[in-house]
Amino acid sequence: MTVYQNPTCPKQHPQHLIMLPTADVFDCQPLSSKDEAALLAQASSAWKGLVDNAISSELYRIEKVVRNETTGRCATLRKPRDTINVNQDGVVAHTRTRATIEQAAAFFYLDTSIKAEQFARVMDELVEAKRTLY
Repeated sequence: MTVYQNPTCPKQHPQHLIMLPTADVFDCQPLSSKDEAALLAQASSAWKGLVDNAISSELYRIEKVVRNETTGRCATLRKPRDTINVNQDGVVAHTRTRATIEQAAAFFYLDTSIKAEQFARVMDELVEAKRTLY
């Protein structure tokens, strides 16, 4: 594990430190074809649920508009219900950006330290190490 200071917390108190795993902590054995098929089916179902929830969330009223101090961008927040489990509350934030789908995807592909730093600044999340597990 590697310890990093949270960039949004200027004080060096223990509660402001976060533990991040390094890439060497993952040792994934090859998947059986049955396990691989089950994981892909689960991922497909999760993806479909995510898209269904995102689309249906537009039917709910805007609860709040927030502004990111770092980027200056505004986001609308809605509180929809899950499309599968209607007893489960959710929160959806929506913002607009001027980018192609390729540019948006490239933002999440952290192949350089500069892109990782930009991601950390905008998303307020650090990426210590990444590794393809399967």
